[in-house]
Amino acid sequence: MAEVDKNIMADCEANIEDLRLSYEPIMDNPESIDATSQKRRDYEQLLDLTTKQLMYIIHKHSLVDATMMQPVNAKTWDDFK
Repeated sequence: MAEVDKNIMADCEANIEDLRLSYEPIMDNPESIDATSQKRRDYEQLLDLTTKQLMYIIHKHSLVDATMMQPVNAKTWDDFK
């Protein structure tokens, strides 16, 4: 992998860590939207940037193809009763 791509991946890892550390459940509470709107906006912007960077790496290096995008047979808790 080229150095520039390694740097993008390092940025993604750092962004994911920042997202984990900065998340607060109150940001999802509609009653606190006035107090947390800027924090939520910053969080969403970092999430969008990280998603775009990962999509770029996945596409550039052909890490996912159509054969990998098949339905998954998943069980629900009700299936185990």
